[in-house]
Formats: sequence, structure tokens, C-alpha cells
Amino acid sequence: MVGSPRPSTDSRPRVWLNLDIAQNGLGTAACGPGVLPAYQLIASNRRLELEITSS
Repeated sequence: MVGSPRPSTDSRPRVWLNLDIAQNGLGTAACGPGVLPAYQLIASNRRLELEITSS
């Protein structure tokens, strides 16, 4: 089997969480208009705090 994964010594499930703190429309505007000026995302420093606990 091509690209078969190596066995892991860690039996815990793995979870990847990707969060966007802001989003400027969808797509690339390759076949339509871009984001309207009123909804454009202006680059700025932002802060996101997240706490994950187990129950």
C-alpha cells in the first residue's frame, strides 16, 4: 500500500482545530465581483482566547 501510515505509540485520538478569527468573503473573485467595500476585512491585530477543558 502506497503511503500507509506508520503505527503510532500514542493511542489517544488526534483532533485538529482550525479557527479563523476573521474571514473576508469566500473564493477568489475569479468569476465574479469581489467583496463589497462595506464588508471588506481591514487587516489589524486581533486576539483570540480559547479554553478547552475535558469533562
